[in-house]
Amino acid sequence: MKSSDEQLELVARYLDGQATPNEISRLEALMLEDPQLRADFLRYARVDAALPGATGGLQKLVGIETRNDPTQRHFAWMALAAAAVLVVLLGVLGLIIMHDTPPEELSALEIEDKGVAVVARAVGTKWKGASLLPDDSVAPGRWDLLEGIVELEFYSGASVILEAPAVLEVHSQNAGTLHYGKLRAHVPVQAQGFTIRTREVELVDLGTEFAMEVTPETGTAVHVLDGKVELFAPGQRADKGNELTGGQGRLVAPNGTHSTIDANPERFVSREELAQRVRELRNFTYQRWHFASNQLRKDPRLLAYYNFRPVIGSERILPNLSQNPYRGLDGAIVGAEWKWGRWRDLKKSLDFKSASDRVIIEVPGSAASVTLAVWVRLDQLNRPYNMLLASQEWNRLGAVHWRIQKRGVLELQVHNGLSQQQYTSSAPLVMQTGDFHRWMSLVAVYDGERGVVSQYRNGALLGISRLKKVVPVTIDTAEIANWTGSGKGSRQIRSFNGRFGELMIFDEALSAKEISELHRTGDKYDLKNSDD
Repeated sequence: MKSSDEQLELVARYLDGQATPNEISRLEALMLEDPQLRADFLRYARVDAALPGATGGLQKLVGIETRNDPTQRHFAWMALAAAAVLVVLLGVLGLIIMHDTPPEELSALEIEDKGVAVVARAVGTKWKGASLLPDDSVAPGRWDLLEGIVELEFYSGASVILEAPAVLEVHSQNAGTLHYGKLRAHVPVQAQGFTIRTREVELVDLGTEFAMEVTPETGTAVHVLDGKVELFAPGQRADKGNELTGGQGRLVAPNGTHSTIDANPERFVSREELAQRVRELRNFTYQRWHFASNQLRKDPRLLAYYNFRPVIGSERILPNLSQNPYRGLDGAIVGAEWKWGRWRDLKKSLDFKSASDRVIIEVPGSAASVTLAVWVRLDQLNRPYNMLLASQEWNRLGAVHWRIQKRGVLELQVHNGLSQQQYTSSAPLVMQTGDFHRWMSLVAVYDGERGVVSQYRNGALLGISRLKKVVPVTIDTAEIANWTGSGKGSRQIRSFNGRFGELMIFDEALSAKEISELHRTGDKYDLKNSDD
């Protein structure tokens, strides 16, 4: 039996980033209970030969006007799911993969940068059909900024502050087209010749700071704030241009007529103003996290909680902040150093660089279900296995290893007495260039009652695995960010290269909604006070 329209619609909504926590939970349940849905999902991932492009291929398969045609709705959703899966395989989104999938199919994608600019700073940004955060590279193409303010640093050295609503088409590291909205550009000597086009003009920098505002009604307003620019009619660079210097401005109407205006820097956000807004955002999201952290400590399900804030006079101890009084939960820091964290100077983190760096903890007792949650900054994937949390004594029932494989896989292992393949739960963790040196939340849920493992990144589901054999989880003596093991002699290096900012261990399987909320309250970029 083929998957139903409802099932495929849930898949499409999830892959499009539109699924609610309740819909994600329902999709998890459907995937677990319906092997045909799992098979269909994986089969769609292999239709890339039939789709020359995620959009063009979809149109060819279902027709441009099939959205409201009931007779073609089923096929439209199949094609949409297939196209979305292809995007996933290219590393743009996460993919729900059941443990039926052979490990060799979870191969890593080569990390490459196709960008010509990078997001330097952003406040409250929302993009049409995209998600760009600081440190993300920006590839050539059309970028619609719906909300917020963003600063783009082009690889030529020029920087542009874009204010929403705005549409900027990036052509190269030295050129773009402003279709609508406001921008302010700073161009150093090294980037002279930086060019911004509009419908009415082509502006070539001659070493300057300038601003532009484009509207359909008034045309293009050019404000030269410092230095010099040259204006040309579109496509007329061979002709002599109009030169403007600091303090001068020009309004070019849609009909091509020119009029003189005064340059007005007050109409555009400056670097100093943007820096102030970034500080305000940082303070807001930090205070939100601080409040949530204090509330979290009271959760009776918490076996251990570490917010990675050093205690003056006891800097080599990582204190457990849960209500569990067991003293062994206070971690012993080995080698790792305190550095700034998610909110720079407002919060600390532990930096793990050397192969000997780690924190030793002891988690007593067993639990039928466990949720592991961390905020980490991954700097490099330079080991085959990069540990997040590992029981020292591995060859016993219930021991835990949670790690990131260099080939791009997040793994939770709970030793159940069977073979490695039968106690390993895997989910793809694709890392792009901008993902390194950026904070992200990772969660692994070992649900003994349902017999599954679910793993998440930044509140979004990465994968679900069915457990071959369920055993109680017994972490016992364990290491954060490393694994020594209990054997003798030389050992493989499995240390983590990056920073830890928070670690939570619950003795219960958290829901998708709770995991989404954990991410939201710890996300330094999210301005929302509460869920919509």
